[in-house]
Amino acid sequence: MRERDEFDDMQRRLRLAGVSFPTALELSEDCRMCCDALRYSKSERKQVSLMVSQAYTSGTLTGDELRSLRENAPFINLKGLFPVRLEVDNDFLLKARRSRKAFGSYGDAISKMVASVIASIKGR
Repeated sequence: MRERDEFDDMQRRLRLAGVSFPTALELSEDCRMCCDALRYSKSERKQVSLMVSQAYTSGTLTGDELRSLRENAPFINLKGLFPVRLEVDNDFLLKARRSRKAFGSYGDAISKMVASVIASIKGR
């Protein structure tokens, strides 16, 4: 089981702001995947999750809040301002999923190589 992170808290805050469960889950998981793909630090990930949840809590995005969201989370598309509706850019999400899949296949290749080395050592 993985450790709770800022996106689990983001999902909880979105639910408290009145966002439906499927929307909150999808938005938090998509943001997590995109932040992983961009290799965001823990503080950057926390900032993104706070900005998104605050936007839904306040119901509006204006001025500095909007500019900050666009700078720190370029993968988020603004679908509506009053009330706020956000979604993760589909093109970016597709690239993130591809990189995750490629990383997984790379991990499979490494694990097979390590297993063959261990098997050859045992055979000696």
